[in-house]
Amino acid sequence: MYHMSKFLPFILVMVNSMSFTQTNVSFDQYRLDNGLTVIVHEDHSAPVAAVVAMYHVGSKNEKVKRTGFAHLFEHVMFKGSEHVADGEHFKLLQEIGANINGFTTEDGTTYFEVVPSNYVELALYLESDRMGFLLPAVTQEKLDNQRDVVKNERRQRVDNVPYGTADERFFENILRSQQCLTRCGRRFQSFGSEILDREILRLNPTRKGFRASCASTALAQRIEANSP
Repeated sequence: MYHMSKFLPFILVMVNSMSFTQTNVSFDQYRLDNGLTVIVHEDHSAPVAAVVAMYHVGSKNEKVKRTGFAHLFEHVMFKGSEHVADGEHFKLLQEIGANINGFTTEDGTTYFEVVPSNYVELALYLESDRMGFLLPAVTQEKLDNQRDVVKNERRQRVDNVPYGTADERFFENILRSQQCLTRCGRRFQSFGSEILDREILRLNPTRKGFRASCASTALAQRIEANSP
């Protein structure tokens, strides 16, 4: 069996020999009266536009015994809002050939739509409606359905994968000291499952948890507009 130290100098040499070049991307940045930060980058190389909504709230904002909320609400955000029926969000965007998805990390939750440039208003409307009018459309049925979806994702990507829980164990051990927790904040993984494993996920406490998480959320809306 080879010892890792034999390979370390070679790895370090490779890293040090790599050259990195900085890419300069021009953009305009605004801050709206409602606190939303808007970043606009214009590129005329293709007739498409990318709308990216970034919420500065993720699994790091979760509390002990209530992990899993951030990832759960990433899914719930695709299940309709007050003025967009369940299933319509995907339907309206897929009909125009859009590329849609979202992801959750420890530091934030991000949603994006890449659409033909003449449909950028549709993407902005859908993002704004679920940003401002999600909770009236959240039902117990949607919560239960998406909880099962997220639990299955965890089984596929974490629990049933070799070393799938390595990241969780790493953060549990490296952030165990109170000093580090105070300085860095709690760093729950986005696939946290405590809230998902409960037999009953109540609607009203979940709404309150969502409001509490988003009350001080920093929002950034990035628009990359490409037109002929």
